[in-house]
Amino acid sequence: MIEMIFYGYFCFVFMQCLSGIIIIPGTVSGTKYVKYKTSAFNSSFNEFWVEVVPETVNVAEGRVPKECMKFLFAFSNATSDFIDCAVTNARPLHYCQKCAEKYVKVQEIYKLIFKDVSEGGMKGCKELILRADNIQVVLMTYDFVTSIWSKSTCDNCFNVSYKNHTKVYNVTKEAKLLLKKINNTMDCFRDFASGIFPSNQTSDSNSTVCTMCINLYCDANDLYDQIERDKLLCSDLIDSMNYTRLDWGKKYNCTIAVIDKGEVWIITAIVCFLPIMFYVGAWLCKTKCLCHSQVVETES
Repeated sequence: MIEMIFYGYFCFVFMQCLSGIIIIPGTVSGTKYVKYKTSAFNSSFNEFWVEVVPETVNVAEGRVPKECMKFLFAFSNATSDFIDCAVTNARPLHYCQKCAEKYVKVQEIYKLIFKDVSEGGMKGCKELILRADNIQVVLMTYDFVTSIWSKSTCDNCFNVSYKNHTKVYNVTKEAKLLLKKINNTMDCFRDFASGIFPSNQTSDSNSTVCTMCINLYCDANDLYDQIERDKLLCSDLIDSMNYTRLDWGKKYNCTIAVIDKGEVWIITAIVCFLPIMFYVGAWLCKTKCLCHSQVVETES
């Protein structure tokens, strides 16, 4: 997944070079912008700014009108913002929740391009931007962004609804609760391992962590298993729980005594079967003795 994200940077640089643009963070005095609005995240209106094509850009070489280039600039900025957010939140992996708003912005701008509508009612931007080159860089970049989101099953961590034909993302209560339990567990690990809350039970900090944090850990682990059974996991939850389990098992050498249910059933079956074997054995022995007595009486 990380390799895919870094590969995206190359795609963006390549796309920007093709369009004659290198996006540099910050603003330049005198630059003109156009403001757009879209209701996308948490039912609120988000504003995003699209840079007006500078007069120095020779759009004739690319045969793309300035009205269409504005959408190309906006898409470039939105996708680069998303990938920057994804990379920044890749370790620990939390980009589903941290980058949801940026992902929605990519979708919204792509939707504007795909609708084949530009400012002033000019037509033809979809074909000029999406399919004008044989590589189809914009389409490839959009597919790359959506593949990061879909392969991470990010939608599982949200209640996805629609308002004004726009996706609205709200974090599920299960995801919020699990992340809260995981954070509490990790805080417990750090506190007792560092001696902030020392225990009189043992001088070993690792044993103290195992003793004092077991309830929090089991609570988080049980909720994770339930969410997994309900198929509501996203990469944020999986990665967070994996780190918690690694710390519990490898860093602090903690264990949980788990009874093997298979062995329990086998022992139960043996215990229940023993009386039956006893009575069957007794009956067979009695029958054998009676037959032997009858044989002896007959011979005598």
